[in-house]
Amino acid sequence: MTILQTTTMFSPAPLLMLAALICLIVAFAITVSDTDSDIAGWIVIISVIVGLILGVLSFIMAKETTRYQVLLDDTYPISELYENYEIVEQEGITYWIEEKASED
Repeated sequence: MTILQTTTMFSPAPLLMLAALICLIVAFAITVSDTDSDIAGWIVIISVIVGLILGVLSFIMAKETTRYQVLLDDTYPISELYENYEIVEQEGITYWIEEKASED
């Protein structure tokens, strides 16, 4: 097996990003409306703070995965490839693979 290319992918936690976006949209919607109450002001401040905290947490909890583009030859058995790696994509005789997650 010959490694042709290595790619590292970074993906933030999607649910935390969605929650952060919703908090910031709520803050924006209240700001744009003509509400001049103290409660609305506090809701905006709390929504912005919670949204920023959730956004930062989504990047702290992000997963980083490494993909390898490999060329299979006769020296590496395909069964061993299936045991040790997850095949993400196949392009002819080249494969994009990721290491399988450990079962700890």
